[in-house]
Amino acid sequence: MFIPVSQSVTARLDGLRELFQDCQDTLFLRGSFARGDSYCNDIDISAYNKTGVIELTNPPTEYNGLKINYGGISLENFEAYFSVCPRAGSSMMEMQPIVLGHSEVAVTYADQLKQYFKNRTPNYLLFLLVEEETNGRIADRSCGDDYFTLKRQRGGKRTVSRIIWGTKARHFDSFYSLSHSEVLEKMVAHGALPWNVAKSCTFILNNSHQLQHKDKLKAHSAQIVRWYYDYYYPVVKSYLLDYLPSDVVVYSIKAARSDTKVADLYHAYELSKSLDGQLKWILLFALSGNWKLPPSLLVEIWHEFRNNTAHRNIIRNLIANVSTPRDLINPAEFIDNKLMWRAYTIRLRLLKEFQA
Repeated sequence: MFIPVSQSVTARLDGLRELFQDCQDTLFLRGSFARGDSYCNDIDISAYNKTGVIELTNPPTEYNGLKINYGGISLENFEAYFSVCPRAGSSMMEMQPIVLGHSEVAVTYADQLKQYFKNRTPNYLLFLLVEEETNGRIADRSCGDDYFTLKRQRGGKRTVSRIIWGTKARHFDSFYSLSHSEVLEKMVAHGALPWNVAKSCTFILNNSHQLQHKDKLKAHSAQIVRWYYDYYYPVVKSYLLDYLPSDVVVYSIKAARSDTKVADLYHAYELSKSLDGQLKWILLFALSGNWKLPPSLLVEIWHEFRNNTAHRNIIRNLIANVSTPRDLINPAEFIDNKLMWRAYTIRLRLLKEFQA
């Protein structure tokens, strides 16, 4: 029912299951700790229950010296989130149960996993291209040299992960249980990735936290970026044009780019009104992260999706977007939400860059 994991991840899960042995909730491990990354900045755990908040008095705050961050989704919104939000595809390839107190979560997870990688693969791949443009552009403009920024810049750890997630999605039956490094090895063996680029990807995955190697990290990132835009991006875009409406593909990518004309952004916004489900979500995700989109349209997106769990990634884009009117954003409302607060700190950093 759940994707097989390596021995190192099994050991991590065993330790967490012991830590939460008295918990009757439904908790899943996500992120780098679930992938088995050699370096993890923290541990991400999601609660899936009636409220979306872990049901445990004084839950652990750290494990093996790493801070534990808690998130979650209510059972009421669980299926809608995983069926509407394409970002969930990355999580579903990696999330593993720590405690499974609600059997319906496992059933829904299994169904959604099948749906993603049988019927929704093109949607997910389009999202990955859009996310690369959106988050890469923001990280590049942030001009930071910290781990958080470097791993999000083009050619950084997130770019490598998107290449791997996209490859696993297209070859899910064969690659679903493989680690990041094993996927890279398969890509080289099949002629889909040059050996020197694979070497750069491996260096990035293993050393993104080694800030004393910033120059090496940037050199390897530059090589990955060249290959991404010269080879990977055109191949995936061609695949998408065979499976999705061409205007949705073209305008989703345009909407994520900083050099797109405002008239095209207006057109993309009007196009979004004719869509629904994941394709609408992807186009609005791209638009919500573009600071050239007129504030009036950003306000419309905010009011439509502010309290919608399945669209919270779009709300995070709006929080980070320097063109979103300040009076919409109240930091006190999400000071305890790691990802919303991160979006707010990105906004503050970008504001300084734009004012410089």
